[in-house]
Amino acid sequence: MDELRDISVGEFFARNKQLLGFNSPKRAILTTVKEAVDNSLDACEEAEILPEISVMIESVEDSVVRVTVSDNGPGIPYEHAPAVFGKLLFGSRFHKFAQSRGQQGIGISAAVLYAMLTTGEATEILVKTRESDKANKWKLYLNISNNTPKILSTEEFKWDRESGVQVSLVLKAQLTSGPWSVREYLQQTSLVNPHATIKYKSPEEEIVLERTSDELPHRPKAINPHPHGLDFGLFSEACKDYPGSVGDFLAGSLSGISTSNINKLCKALGRIKTKEIAKLAIAQPTIVKQMYDELQGMKLQPPDLDCISPIGEIGMLLGLPRLLKSDYVVVDSRPPAIYSGTPFLVETGLIHAPGEQNRLYRFANKVPLLYKSGACVITDAAKEVNWKAYQLSQTKATLPENVILFAHVASPYVPFESESKEAIADYPEILNELKLSFQACGRDLKKHLDKLAKVRAAKERMDYTKKFAPHCATAIGQILDMSAKNIKKLETEIINLLEKKREP
Repeated sequence: MDELRDISVGEFFARNKQLLGFNSPKRAILTTVKEAVDNSLDACEEAEILPEISVMIESVEDSVVRVTVSDNGPGIPYEHAPAVFGKLLFGSRFHKFAQSRGQQGIGISAAVLYAMLTTGEATEILVKTRESDKANKWKLYLNISNNTPKILSTEEFKWDRESGVQVSLVLKAQLTSGPWSVREYLQQTSLVNPHATIKYKSPEEEIVLERTSDELPHRPKAINPHPHGLDFGLFSEACKDYPGSVGDFLAGSLSGISTSNINKLCKALGRIKTKEIAKLAIAQPTIVKQMYDELQGMKLQPPDLDCISPIGEIGMLLGLPRLLKSDYVVVDSRPPAIYSGTPFLVETGLIHAPGEQNRLYRFANKVPLLYKSGACVITDAAKEVNWKAYQLSQTKATLPENVILFAHVASPYVPFESESKEAIADYPEILNELKLSFQACGRDLKKHLDKLAKVRAAKERMDYTKKFAPHCATAIGQILDMSAKNIKKLETEIINLLEKKREP
């Protein structure tokens, strides 16, 4: 029999890089930039700082590049900085039930791992906090065997900024252009983050995406999990870990449960409100199961929606024109809804673009989704809408023509199809909300197209009137022996009379 042994999470992802978006040199450079920029945006917003982010890509040798991303955020406590970059599944957001771009604590440490695997180079990290006069610099890589940071060197130095983080990685990658490029990702990121300034420099180009708003987005607040979104196993473990009574646990560790819900539940299960829930969960697990089942059948209050931070209609109207200049842009924001006890919110937009190639821009928690569009619920929803009802051409089960579509899903937990976070799973509640929002945009578009049709029809009638009015005026003038001046005056009167009669 072969030797049995466990493996570390570092070993697992070292052999399964594709799960994290590092399945090719083209994807690798985009994923690296994406994870670093997402972290910077999250950090700046949590500290209520208008983000200023710089992305620089330098060619080191054939198929090897250096990616450097820096920000003006609050920095990272020095004792935690090496683990943030050198340990998979280390972070502050997985257990925090609030919307953020990062969710798992994998992204940037996975980029550090990929850089080491493909070039053997250590990653350089610079960090400065507002509380410190000096910055710290580390060179490190991820120790695969035990999933810990291996620090090669550390030093203090002066850095000419109040605070911030800079990460520099050397990796095997291929810089591309087009719809899956770093530039495209940054442009779309700027679109849904109008409060951020993003600078980008590569061997081929240099651009600055200036912020279009000085207003920081709503800062989402962490909430307790909702019973309808918890599996029984997690519920049971939470009970065993809680150091208080059943009543206190229900009121303080879960959301959506009213006092009347608690009283009704505890009465139904035998007056257990004041008992210690941890002891109860160990000694009488069937009671905990009954409690869980009762909660699943109860009509509870919805989760607190303060954990969501949408782009907002004003933000979308500021950003969408960056995609394409158009005479008509419409946006829609749905009221928050719930899937499996988890709150979410859907926002969509539509640009009328006759003659342009139809496109669908997908976002989750203000992050562009560039890959796997065919496996995403956003794409499914856009295709399932009957766009012909809104005067758009559409082949069955395809995107409509002559429009550019935009959709954003915001939630404290977006149900991605995989760890690479490129497509959203097909939950019926999310699909339905997206369709309703797209349909709202479609109805507004139809009104706009109807108005344009009326304007065109009026112009055609006016052209027709102007074409034949001179002949009518001349014929009448000849019969009545009118002067040329009076015939011209009569022509104008005929035009005005006919147009007046056509007015509704």
